[in-house]
Amino acid sequence: MASVIRLTTRIVAAFTRIQEVLFFHSERSDPSPVHRIAELSRSDLELIQSDPKRPWAGELGDASWFENGGRLYALEREGVYVSFGWAMTSNKFHVGEVGGIVRLARKVLWIWNCFTPPEYRGAGHYPTLLRGIRHALANPPTMIYCVRENRASRRGIMNAGFEDAFSIMRHRLFVVCRNNVSRLYVGYSPGKR
Repeated sequence: MASVIRLTTRIVAAFTRIQEVLFFHSERSDPSPVHRIAELSRSDLELIQSDPKRPWAGELGDASWFENGGRLYALEREGVYVSFGWAMTSNKFHVGEVGGIVRLARKVLWIWNCFTPPEYRGAGHYPTLLRGIRHALANPPTMIYCVRENRASRRGIMNAGFEDAFSIMRHRLFVVCRNNVSRLYVGYSPGKR
């Protein structure tokens, strides 16, 4: 009987699980960052990821992202990289959390896969990184996203001056866009770039 209940619970969870991704945008100019923002190369990333003292380095992403136009940035504080994030300009972007491509009405700077190593969290580095990336690229219209459950990321995004744009909810059987206040959102299609 217990196995039937577990199986039923898993089936119900599979059909009711909804992943919601929140999208934020910024059109404003950001002030000059207080700390240095460095653009890292593929070899910089590989060097960081090969360092055994950085067990978290795998979280920084894949070097192949450079081939698709990705640029990796790091917030440097007192000679140490304390926060990292990727950026690229496009009118479409593959968002793995919703399993497809989000299309916008115009090209924007997409910021994604930001990561602050555990030992540097809680010091406000994430919003500083986001403002710094935007400033380094002359403050273009910018999009960033996170899953609804990631409260720390949402807080950092809002502290960096971003505003709500829209959200996409993905269920096993359907995808819904909500709160399209930005008029940027054009569509979603499942699959890779």
